[in-house]
Amino acid sequence: MPLQLVCACGNQLRVPEAHAGRRVQCPRCGAAQVVPERQPAAAPAPRPAGHPGPRQRLWLLLLLVPLVLALAAAGWWFLHKDRRAALDEDLSLIPADAPAFISIRLREILATPLGQEVLFGPPRVGRPGWFDFTTRVERATGLDPEEIERVSVVSVDLERRIGWGVLKTAEPYDAEKVRSVMRRTREASYQGKKYFTGNDWEEDPVALHFVSPTVLVISNEEGVKGCIAHSRSSSRGAKGALSPVLALCDGSRHLVAGLNLTAAAREQIERNADLAGLTDLRLVQLTGQVNTEAVFEARAQTASEERAKKAHGTVQTGITAASFYLFGLSLKGGDQGKLAKLGTKLLGRLKVEQEGSDLTASLTADAATVSAALELLPGALGR
Repeated sequence: MPLQLVCACGNQLRVPEAHAGRRVQCPRCGAAQVVPERQPAAAPAPRPAGHPGPRQRLWLLLLLVPLVLALAAAGWWFLHKDRRAALDEDLSLIPADAPAFISIRLREILATPLGQEVLFGPPRVGRPGWFDFTTRVERATGLDPEEIERVSVVSVDLERRIGWGVLKTAEPYDAEKVRSVMRRTREASYQGKKYFTGNDWEEDPVALHFVSPTVLVISNEEGVKGCIAHSRSSSRGAKGALSPVLALCDGSRHLVAGLNLTAAAREQIERNADLAGLTDLRLVQLTGQVNTEAVFEARAQTASEERAKKAHGTVQTGITAASFYLFGLSLKGGDQGKLAKLGTKLLGRLKVEQEGSDLTASLTADAATVSAALELLPGALGR
């Protein structure tokens, strides 16, 4: 490759590489000059040991980003896993394919104006102590009502009346205090799980199963065994007809109830001619919100708009019949008569509508009505 050099006169010379180191004469000015040797190409600066190149840095970044995200997700799960497990533990004891359940956020209700007035205010019907809510709860559970965050009751067999109650406390409960409400207590086990049986303060058979420091199950012995069997089965936490209703329990509603009209339940309804129109219902959900008054909303699903229309007619007919029945009962006086008057009042406020293939209903009750109903109910039932 020719060598290039520039003479002092500005003339650019191209000299064969073989003349390197020799003297040549400029053809323009005649000045002689030495052709320089070719300089070797500068070698790239050595990369410091352990320092990655651009491509290596890119691959390193691509590997580190997912790793950092995975570590962050693992940290979040570790910090929140206990809280989420505690939140869902009691609800997981309710089979999602059960016929019916109801769940009440008791502690939150007690903190509302209506809860304070109804449950802890002065009696409205002149019978002090007739409905002592705190005493009844303590006798049944050994717990103060304000200790109970949520109470749920599930029925797994409507005809045989098999089911259980699940209590979730805000803080760890005193197991010995809870067990002290039972008389003639004995310890037993089922499928490797310990439980206790005995009699309650009214001498009715009762059984207890301590699930965790904040969750316990109360029922008769058959119900507790059923709960234990469910908790140890693969169906615990599985999806079912009641799953969308159970999901509402972790929301803002104070009360959530679900009715899953299985084939067996519909067969029982069909035996009653007055309720035959309700066999088209599939899933019924009820929610309640409490503040200065109680607001209840219900929704029932049917297979089609035509069947919803038929069910709506059945419900309206039932409301009319119930109103006449309660009116007649109210004429008899006594606690039953007073309670019947309240029932008639509530039926007058009930609004039932059809929305496509669904039926909806809503009802609002003030503190005076709720309080009077709770105080009259034990007397009307002969308790």
